[in-house]
Amino acid sequence: MRVWKYCRQAHLDDGLPMITAQKEMLDTYIAKHGYVLAGETVALENGTQRDRNSIKEIIRQAENKSYDILLISHLDRLMRDTIPCMELCRELLEMGIRIIPVKSGMEFTMKMIEPYSFIKEAQKNRYKHHAPRSVACGVCGKNPMTVQGCRIGMVYVNGQLYPRIPFHGDPGERCYDCNALSGHFHHWGCDDEICPVCGGQLIGCDCEGVECPTGK
Repeated sequence: MRVWKYCRQAHLDDGLPMITAQKEMLDTYIAKHGYVLAGETVALENGTQRDRNSIKEIIRQAENKSYDILLISHLDRLMRDTIPCMELCRELLEMGIRIIPVKSGMEFTMKMIEPYSFIKEAQKNRYKHHAPRSVACGVCGKNPMTVQGCRIGMVYVNGQLYPRIPFHGDPGERCYDCNALSGHFHHWGCDDEICPVCGGQLIGCDCEGVECPTGK
């Protein structure tokens, strides 16, 4: 299988430490699985915008059928904001490109994108006048009233690790229950957090083994 490596860091900080670490990780993965390196994209740029030369390159190479697998260290190397990142992943998957974020230990599939379509609908009915909680988050240990959101971005569901779905409101809006800022992860136990597997309310869905790695 032909792979395309994608590495990104936002700023030039005493060289390229993040780029170097990502390259080493991806090279090790390629050697372990016997893949063939078709090319690589190394980007020194902010990851918040879709309209970037590095993204245009991996799409162009995918359209040209230059590779079969896009290899990245983590999904946020493609884009920092979850919803645009999911849209980009969907586009690549629909072109037949497999996506492997090495840190997650699993291939990213179309099934993992499906729950994100529930976000806007699920959050339309949140209670606007509900007072957000002020007790410390059970996994990051921070007071929700003093931070932008939980810093733990993964959750175990059915025994597998998945990216958590952040609060997706209007710019500057905060979650009615846990006070997470739009684009940031909910604090643990929030009524508004969506399960990345079934698309239901995370604290009330029928999925098994729902737990979050602690980072206190």
